[in-house]
Amino acid sequence: MTATIKANVKKREIWPTDQKQWDWALDCLDNKTVEITIKEWKEIRSLQQNRYLWGVVYKVISEYNGGIVEDLHNHFKYYFLRKQGRLISFISTTDLDTKEFTDYIEKIRLFAHQKLGLHIPTPDEAGFDQLYE
Repeated sequence: MTATIKANVKKREIWPTDQKQWDWALDCLDNKTVEITIKEWKEIRSLQQNRYLWGVVYKVISEYNGGIVEDLHNHFKYYFLRKQGRLISFISTTDLDTKEFTDYIEKIRLFAHQKLGLHIPTPDEAGFDQLYE
């Protein structure tokens, strides 16, 4: 059983933000040896951000060049989310936090403007005014 639980650390004490979830996890793992990893919480990209990427950013570029949206996604992952090493691998957009996802979108918008001469509407212009909440 694995549980990811958001918590606050105050004066070296851990305070879960969802006490019911915390209690449930502890009940499930009672009398078991557990591994605990503590890291800073980062909000994953929002569904609104994802809708904007696929429904506006990729769509504008696809309509311009006749490309398939999924191919554009792979193309931009190659250029902007590639990890160097012995083997080429990519960071999944689902693993990006809200800031990283925003940066990824802005790189694509800048590419479209500089290389293709395209204006991709900002989230506000496209009606995604709550994109980053």
